[in-house]
Amino acid sequence: MIQRKRFGLSAAQKRDVWRLWKAGDSLHKIGHGFGKEHSSIVVWCRVTVGLFRRSGGARSSRSRCVSARRSLEGWLAVRRLIAKRLDRVASTVSREVARHGGCPEYRANEADSQAWESALRPKL
Repeated sequence: MIQRKRFGLSAAQKRDVWRLWKAGDSLHKIGHGFGKEHSSIVVWCRVTVGLFRRSGGARSSRSRCVSARRSLEGWLAVRRLIAKRLDRVASTVSREVARHGGCPEYRANEADSQAWESALRPKL
């Protein structure tokens, strides 16, 4: 990586950084325009005003909707209750369920027979 001379941003440059960011330009493009690495623009933004966000408030298409979050909340409560009754940690219950096909496919008899098969296999 090329070592560049460190220099701050003038008040006008700082206004331009925010204007470009709000217009949707990438940090790479903004940094290139000022002759700086994008990481130095990120550091400046975090130091001066904290973590910054894009304007507009649009959510990612990968984020979960409220109903999905409520389903997860219900599953987590059930998982904690089951774990407490079995005197186990909640993550142990989650791993057991995931190991045997997840919530919809989990069947206790099949999981138990797979566990016995796994226990009886030859080991080094």
